[in-house]
Amino acid sequence: MAKIFDLTEGSIFKKLFLIALPVLLSSISQMAYNLTDMFWVGRVDEIGLIEH
Repeated sequence: MAKIFDLTEGSIFKKLFLIALPVLLSSISQMAYNLTDMFWVGRVDEIGLIEH
């Protein structure tokens, strides 16, 4: 059975953190992907310029 979260009771900061955690992890993974992509694309451009 699915667990039900009551957002009207308990610590508001804990509830907000639980709601925001998936978005935070998604943003961090997207940023890591973009940084890695920029690094490799930058290296390919340097290698292409050197070979010509």
